[in-house]
Amino acid sequence: MPEVENPLSVGVLIVHGIGAQKPGETLAKLGHGLRRVSPELPETLVEGQPVTLGERSLRFYEVYWADLLEGERVSGTFEMDAVSSLAWFPLFNHLYKAYAKEPYPLLKVLWWTFVLPLVGFALFISYWGARVLASLWEAVVSSTQDRSTRSRERDEVAGKPVFERTRFYADQGVAAAKPFERLLDEYAGDVFNYINSAGDTFSPKRNVPAQLRSVYRDILDRFYDQVVRARKDGCQRILIVSHSLGTVVMYHALRGLRLDESSRSDRQAIAEALGSVEHIYTIGSPLEKIRFFWPALRPAQNLAGERAIPWDNFVSYFDPVAGVLRRYGEWGEVKNHRLLGGGFISGHVAYERSAIFLKTFTQDLLGKPVALRRTTGQKIKDWAMLLGETLLAPGGLLVVLVVGTMLWAMVAALLPFLVSLPFRPFVARETWGPIVDYGFLFFAVMFLFLFSILPVMNAKQAIGRLRRDK
Repeated sequence: MPEVENPLSVGVLIVHGIGAQKPGETLAKLGHGLRRVSPELPETLVEGQPVTLGERSLRFYEVYWADLLEGERVSGTFEMDAVSSLAWFPLFNHLYKAYAKEPYPLLKVLWWTFVLPLVGFALFISYWGARVLASLWEAVVSSTQDRSTRSRERDEVAGKPVFERTRFYADQGVAAAKPFERLLDEYAGDVFNYINSAGDTFSPKRNVPAQLRSVYRDILDRFYDQVVRARKDGCQRILIVSHSLGTVVMYHALRGLRLDESSRSDRQAIAEALGSVEHIYTIGSPLEKIRFFWPALRPAQNLAGERAIPWDNFVSYFDPVAGVLRRYGEWGEVKNHRLLGGGFISGHVAYERSAIFLKTFTQDLLGKPVALRRTTGQKIKDWAMLLGETLLAPGGLLVVLVVGTMLWAMVAALLPFLVSLPFRPFVARETWGPIVDYGFLFFAVMFLFLFSILPVMNAKQAIGRLRRDK
């Protein structure tokens, strides 16, 4: 039986973002931030259990979905080719009139069509540089392991056929790269896996792993389960706090993305629960970027209803993922807040420590804004993190870019070098030297050409197929 409704009973839904999150992790982070302004808040927030602050009865619910996009389910699903082809999506969206309902200025499309391929190329080179450095790091770490164990493993395969020995050493190399690949699969891969499941944006369903073809549906079901639960618990008002990719999940759930394909029998209960949503808070949101690259992912229906819902969006100056929301007026104008928190690394996850966010959030949560008072030590720590990451992040990117450039230069130089080897004992340097020099230029230009043309073809195919499917 639902509890007696109290107009001051507030349910707070927290939707986490990308990465291998643990259950309760995002709820704990929000609780930690709130305790900085409301010390009377319990040390541990138990999901669904009422907490009294002032005259308000609060219940917190976490929409947890990380387990649906982690481990073996997503192993090997991150593709750098998808990142490269993404640079050309805006151009083909314009050419195929995907922006017809909400057109972007042509100059903006052309500008990003010029900038994004350059950024994509730098990321592609940096990706391989990072892979080399990750393998070297793993080699250093593995060298500290018990030498007798490694020696015993080598002895076990020493007398086996060449094929088995080769496979053993190849497996060792793959194992060394696994932590880096797993990081990409479970973080950057979350975006592509969710988006591709929600809208077939990169490849046809038949090319998507079976366990991921409807993962967007499973994630949205988690959201609906929690919002219905909050309403049944007697929460008269529901506030939604979503972070990163969780803001996309929240938006798709409120709009009812492809709900007609769902087998849920409680659609009326979902619609009624969404009618209790009275405030939206998005932090570190990529929604504006999602709209630019995938305009078709805006559901036609509006499950939360055509009504005014206050929406506060928080954007850190140094958050590379977040963006100001300008094209999301379904429930009224979005109020954007610029804030300074964290650097290039922590800027995406430091929002719960922001005075601006906490003051705005407590205004509706507690009925009055509560200012965050930072100690001198906290201010020094925050500024040190900001300055340190601002200086270190570009340096780290430069290192992996240089390593990646060296790697591809070596690959381009290797083939002509090998071709010239048989001629060196019989001909002069003046003869075989040009083979190496011009061969290097040939392969370098070929690599650049392939990188330039393949992403264009992939983007054209993806956007063209989406338009045909419509």
